Amino acid sequence: MDAIYRDRIVAGPKNQYLPHMWDRLDTVLKPEEARIGKGILRAVAKQKSGLSSDQLSEAARASLPDSGTLESSTLSYVIEVLKHDGYLLQNPAPPHRTRFFSNLLRDYWTRRHA
Repeated sequence: MDAIYRDRIVAGPKNQYLPHMWDRLDTVLKPEEARIGKGILRAVAKQKSGLSSDQLSEAARASLPDSGTLESSTLSYVIEVLKHDGYLLQNPAPPHRTRFFSNLLRDYWTRRHA
């Protein structure tokens, strides 16, 4: 079952939904915002339990060329878009870690982009 899931569902050529989720970031976000969003998603994909808000900020900063200048309003906007569009989910209970909304999407990100 694991091999079928991994090779046919996550990495299968007929699954157009998952590659679309990567490509669509470039159409809904400005270039710098898309870079931040993809950086956040790569970091979240590496941590099954999700990331804290500080870790999200760190991942966003690391995705920028100068690794430092990041407006808090830009970060908030990108995270809200990622949550609204079904990429991320923030746990409402403490410690409020943010993780992928879908395990399937997380596994795709881990395999292809992390």
